[in-house]
Amino acid sequence: MTDMAVHAPLVRPRPGTYAGVFLITLSTLMYEIALTRIFSVTMWYHFAFVAISVALFGMTAGALLVHLFPGRFVQSAVKGHLWRYSLVFSVTMAACFVIQLSIPFDPRLTVAGIASVVTTCVVISIPFVASGIVVCLALTRFPGRVNRLYAVDLAGAGLGCVLLVLLFTWFDGPSLVIFVGALAALGGLMFAADAGERRGKVLATLLVVGLGGFAVVNAELNAEGRALLEVKWTKGARDGDHTYERWNAFSRLTVAIPSPTPS
Repeated sequence: MTDMAVHAPLVRPRPGTYAGVFLITLSTLMYEIALTRIFSVTMWYHFAFVAISVALFGMTAGALLVHLFPGRFVQSAVKGHLWRYSLVFSVTMAACFVIQLSIPFDPRLTVAGIASVVTTCVVISIPFVASGIVVCLALTRFPGRVNRLYAVDLAGAGLGCVLLVLLFTWFDGPSLVIFVGALAALGGLMFAADAGERRGKVLATLLVVGLGGFAVVNAELNAEGRALLEVKWTKGARDGDHTYERWNAFSRLTVAIPSPTPS
């Protein structure tokens, strides 16, 4: 491959590299599947699987960037790129998700409707671009260990699918997405530790604690009906006030008690 033909000292993966790949692929699949749950609430249910197309588009775009700009992703600097783009994945996951929740999705053939669809797809695809860069670098810059790295890739992705279902027992949808961002930052921490990057380890640790702590607090507040981050739009309309809300792996249950009418 052209992008691998770079004259540089051979860099070998260490345990941190394997752990980083595991956590990034785990969080990528968790994010993708969580979006199908979010989309089924914020949009009509048949739009839920748009998340899969957007994920494939974003990761392919990331891999293409690595292929088209081999001088930017030289093998000697691969470990630095891995932790940096892992943190980009983590930060953009949280930021883009907050933006997506604020977009009133309205798939009608109007200027506003088309803009809402395009904006939603573009915003949601950004984190997957960073994930695609990380996965592509891991599988192309360590050719002597690609079989082991690919096995770790598959193991992380598979476990992510199962873990997401279990985590819906404790987290609501928005809180869970932020928690997945913390797992992606943990992957960046593994890469930074492998590369011996003190700055990377500090930044990654701050993100793990910040995003993970926010996710736990927001989940607790959501149980009390006071969430800081919550669904704002459902089916093109403002989401109403709920007395009770409960998420699981296949639905969101909301209960609203109407105010008593004056006699």
